[in-house]
Amino acid sequence: MRQFFIAAALMASAIGCVSPYALRHDRDDPFVRRFDGNLYLRGVRYPLVGIDARTLASSVPSDKISSCGHWYAPEEIDDLFHKVRESGGTAVRLWAFRSFTEEGRSFRQLDYVIARAKAYDVRLVLALVHRHGACDGGKLRDTVWYRRGYRQGGDGFGQTYLDHVRGIVERYRDEPTVAMWQLTDADPWTGPPVDDNAVFAFAQDVAYEIKKIDRNHLVAFGPDILHGSKAKPFAAIPWVDVHMGSDTRRLWIRAWSENAYDCVAAAKKYRKACIMSPIGVDLSRDTRPLKDLYATMRDGQVASALITGVDGSFIAAQQPGDPMIADPDGVSPAIRALRFLVHFVWDRTGRHPPY
Repeated sequence: MRQFFIAAALMASAIGCVSPYALRHDRDDPFVRRFDGNLYLRGVRYPLVGIDARTLASSVPSDKISSCGHWYAPEEIDDLFHKVRESGGTAVRLWAFRSFTEEGRSFRQLDYVIARAKAYDVRLVLALVHRHGACDGGKLRDTVWYRRGYRQGGDGFGQTYLDHVRGIVERYRDEPTVAMWQLTDADPWTGPPVDDNAVFAFAQDVAYEIKKIDRNHLVAFGPDILHGSKAKPFAAIPWVDVHMGSDTRRLWIRAWSENAYDCVAAAKKYRKACIMSPIGVDLSRDTRPLKDLYATMRDGQVASALITGVDGSFIAAQQPGDPMIADPDGVSPAIRALRFLVHFVWDRTGRHPPY
């Protein structure tokens, strides 16, 4: 029976019918919703635009269990949310892996980040696993993992990925500060290819599991890693609300981004939204001339995403404390790019940024 329901819903999505999970968008609804290919909050268009701060939920370095990458001190967390909000941004994307919750035993840092985001009226996108194992066990998620490992384990954690998803979704299903669940994160240009059918079936299964628990939040797979020319886009899955692309190439010379174009085309075909995340890369370890060059390239990537009409974008942030990432006013290249981005995105909604 479940297979019949899935098949029927897939057919409805493929012909452009509204998904059973494309719910209402009224003025009393505090959750970000998808309806007919657009994102809404309280009945009006609401793009998700902001900064990609991946390790925002990392604990202090002395906590070996749940610490990875840059640790954001409380004042750095507040500064990030403040600058995103005053720049017209609406959201921040971060990692919410098993390593950051001690495999479901402690959510203290993630709870804190959500509380501070709520104080600044900033929404969060939570990514739930990294294909290449970055801050997430260090093991590559291969075809075997997409077929059964996500349910059975064997990827360096005692808690399975699916149990992690169920637990974190159950915990925050009534929290409107969380805007979207992102099933996976990855750089689509690195790592060996995986079987397209296995990945698509994984996305279909996990998105369905999330929607059984939580009908309040958006769901996205993450950057597209399907390689077959005939592979169905993740937007074809009824329980996926947002199709995601990314553009992390350092050297970019095209007048437009085929990554953003492909994201928009796949999303609109199935009446879903398109979000590019991330755009650009962390420049913290580069020399000043390279920072300036790559920041210029990233601004070109942002402009190209705007031309194609994406519904939101997240710009890769540099680590706080790097003396070479800010101008005399203390504004980082990522925040400058965000200010450039938000006005164009908000103009398409017919509204002003929520300063």
